[in-house]
Amino acid sequence: MILAKKVRLIPTPEQEQVLRNHAGAARFAYNYCKRMSDRYYKLFGKSVSQLALQKRFTKIKKRKRYEWLKDINAQVPKQASKDFDTARKNSFKKYKNGYHTSYKSKKDLIQGFYANYERLVIGKKVVHISLLEK
Repeated sequence: MILAKKVRLIPTPEQEQVLRNHAGAARFAYNYCKRMSDRYYKLFGKSVSQLALQKRFTKIKKRKRYEWLKDINAQVPKQASKDFDTARKNSFKKYKNGYHTSYKSKKDLIQGFYANYERLVIGKKVVHISLLEK
């Protein structure tokens, strides 16, 4: 039984730009969730739920300032908010003094994101990712 398959992607320059845009959107969504969570905690003294963060992010996509997010797969910011929520919960479990999660930086060596790969087609030498085909 194969549980995982490791592949190396060699994207074209256009596809590479799409992947970079998605990684940037994931970083933006994570940092946005952190910023909103910090503000909510300062105002109300309690943490905001992951579902509320996802709904908020869906609303800001409709603003003109953030219309570039419409080109991004919807699963990417959703997963970034899940990642932030997990990181926040882990920080309180591991550190009793309320260790805080940090912002993600563009200068980090590893840039990544998660997307929905249900429509991923793996051939012998080719991988078709619906995210890259527009």
